[in-house]
Amino acid sequence: MDENKEFQASENTEETLNSEAEAINNEDIVQENSSGVFADELAEIEDNAVSPVEYGEAVKPKKKHFIQIPVIISLVIVVGVALGFLIFKCFFNTSIVGTWAIEDPTQSEATADEASLSKTYYIFDDDGVASIAYGTMRYTGTYTVSGNQINMQIQLANLYASFEFSVTGNVFTGRTLTFKDSSYDMEYTFHSTNREIPDMKVDEGFKPDDKLTGEWNYFDGTYDFNYTFKNDGTVSIAQNGMLFVDGVYNYTDNTITIKYFSDSEQIMELDYTVDEDALVINGLQYLKVGSASADEVREALSIPVE
Repeated sequence: MDENKEFQASENTEETLNSEAEAINNEDIVQENSSGVFADELAEIEDNAVSPVEYGEAVKPKKKHFIQIPVIISLVIVVGVALGFLIFKCFFNTSIVGTWAIEDPTQSEATADEASLSKTYYIFDDDGVASIAYGTMRYTGTYTVSGNQINMQIQLANLYASFEFSVTGNVFTGRTLTFKDSSYDMEYTFHSTNREIPDMKVDEGFKPDDKLTGEWNYFDGTYDFNYTFKNDGTVSIAQNGMLFVDGVYNYTDNTITIKYFSDSEQIMELDYTVDEDALVINGLQYLKVGSASADEVREALSIPVE
């Protein structure tokens, strides 16, 4: 009896195991079938899918390239104003501002180089400064304009004069400035140009002297003289802010030689001694600009220190 029970139990166990195995096999079949179905669906989706680029091209709206009307109008106005200003400057500019060379009949037989070096220039800046220049020299003063009348004052050139003036021509044919003095029935003619400055050559073998190099000033409350000796052998001279001279220099133990140009090359020799911040030229003591001694002199004379 017990043996029958054991046999029956084993049969039941075997049947159960077989049933479970069949169930597992069925699940595998379902999964395989399901996988096949899903795989087919995925393949179909992939075949019908739109790539990001194609999709972007398909749905991305095209940009509209256009310039707004106000911008166009603004550009037209700017271009128009600029063009109008250019036309005015080229053809209708009657301003006296600029550089003018006086026509000198005595230079008609001179060579081009000689004529250019001996030209006298009248220069009118737009801030009321007037200059007379020739060679490497320049005298400065002031001018005022009222209508067609000009009044000039250039003290160191001894020029105090008033003229009627007119400006004609254009930048292509050349501009002409005319001064008329009705009192003396005189007329002067100038043409617009650029100032030509003679090229001054530094002596070969020039070597700067550290004791001499620098800016030196003589000031006594009335006269204000400056010499600036540079390392490259050039020199600048200024008198009371109204006369400016450029040139070249060389030196020995007790003589400074300066070359500059007026209507021809000029040579100026100066006796000198130098001791730290003091430079004595032809008996006048110049002090190095920025030194304590120079500042003390200006302070003693109640002149602002620069």
